[in-house]
Amino acid sequence: KKVKALSVIAAIYVGAYAAGFFSSFFISNVILRYFIFDIAATVFTFVFSVIFRNSSVYDPYWSLTPMLFSVMLFIEKGAASPWQIVFLCVFNLWSLRLTVNWIGVFTDFSYEDWRYRKYRAETPRLFWPLVNFFGIHYMPTLVVFAGMLPLFSISETAIGAMAIPGMLVMLFGIALEFYSLLPRLDGSAPSSRLLNFFNRLSTITRVTVEEIKSETGKLSHTPFKLGYLHALPRSYFREAIFRHSSV
Repeated sequence: KKVKALSVIAAIYVGAYAAGFFSSFFISNVILRYFIFDIAATVFTFVFSVIFRNSSVYDPYWSLTPMLFSVMLFIEKGAASPWQIVFLCVFNLWSLRLTVNWIGVFTDFSYEDWRYRKYRAETPRLFWPLVNFFGIHYMPTLVVFAGMLPLFSISETAIGAMAIPGMLVMLFGIALEFYSLLPRLDGSAPSSRLLNFFNRLSTITRVTVEEIKSETGKLSHTPFKLGYLHALPRSYFREAIFRHSSV
């Protein structure tokens, strides 16, 4: 059942990226071309979210699209220096980890992020399509695309020694995220309990704020979210990479 559902998701994303590619093929400006690609793929994914009545169809978009765009950009720009290749591997390690994590959470089309169920229940039916598209699909696409903008410079700039601190920060964040998923020495696994809690939430419609605060408060010492903080200094070091690329 899970394999069948994942196969359907994979087919949807092949179609989404094909739609994005052909929608932007004749645009000469690189950033605009990738932006139109991104929007077209998002709209395609949204259509199937509506068909399956499940907004979690969009969930892997966060991690798959940066992976695809980074590879496409580096091939298009002929970025093949050793440091660029190392950066590409580290960047896609983050994307791969997040994708694998989602695959572990996803069961079949009966699974949907508990927040989406909550938003649907609290939103008047007439306005739900707007909330679904702009809030759950379109806005995250814009945020992720903005986060990928440095890739356009990195893919065509010779990366020097200043890349090392940035990639170390990225690896540190990824390592924290991996660590948070491992069982502790005492047999506990905070992030696994948090994952089970969220899975339980995905099966119900309404969630009390008190329950969320209670569970997440007890489990917030996990380093999982701390790992995501590497995105802040990473952005700085990305800037440093192409500002001091001759170092």
